[in-house]
Amino acid sequence: MPKHHSYLEPYFGGGAILLNKEPSRIETINDLDDDVINLFVVIQDDSTREELIGQVVYTPYARAAYDNSFPDNSDELDPVERAKNFLIRSGMGYGFRHCEKTGWKRDVYAREAAYAVRYWNDLPEVITAVAQRLKMVQIEHRPAVELIKSFNHSNVLIYNDPPYLFSTRSRKMYKHEMGTDAEHIEMLEALLQHTGPVMLSGYDNEIYNTYLSGWRKESIPARAERSLPRTEYLWMNY
Repeated sequence: MPKHHSYLEPYFGGGAILLNKEPSRIETINDLDDDVINLFVVIQDDSTREELIGQVVYTPYARAAYDNSFPDNSDELDPVERAKNFLIRSGMGYGFRHCEKTGWKRDVYAREAAYAVRYWNDLPEVITAVAQRLKMVQIEHRPAVELIKSFNHSNVLIYNDPPYLFSTRSRKMYKHEMGTDAEHIEMLEALLQHTGPVMLSGYDNEIYNTYLSGWRKESIPARAERSLPRTEYLWMNY
């Protein structure tokens, strides 16, 4: 990553990049998904974080737990209970998708260990580490393009990882999608106006290649649904 004073992720999701980078002076993350925001608010508070960890520790890796994590009244639940259900749906379902039932993930054979169970049992330690990393991070809850425009300064690095174009994937993946090409074009136009460094992730597509024809582009080996190999790309304006 290029040097920067301030760091912005307009589409945070799981936050793998921020959680693995060196802290910046100012860091801001954003997501429209209420469940994502609720989770990170819960783990930032000492008391609710410990309550969540306790519930995770005593929740077995079980099909029943997964099936019960889709209550009809999710918006009315206690924040900790809601966060636990979100973690169950994300960690026990295929593809880490939580907006719909994808099926309970299990290991049957051909692997040296039950990795899904191991991941679940390691989750309390992960929650603690993430909470520590988020202590000085600002959590926003606004449309991404609004944030991109309001952070238009030369010392702000934007890492942009939006929902990928529908034409490049097989199904809906997120609660808040970018379902039209026009939404992606609006985002691209905002990024083109940004005076600082920008990194944009996505699958290869004609729209991005056309609008970002002057940007540097690199391929990144990745895994798609059910661990199928897929190539992602990173567009950079620096």
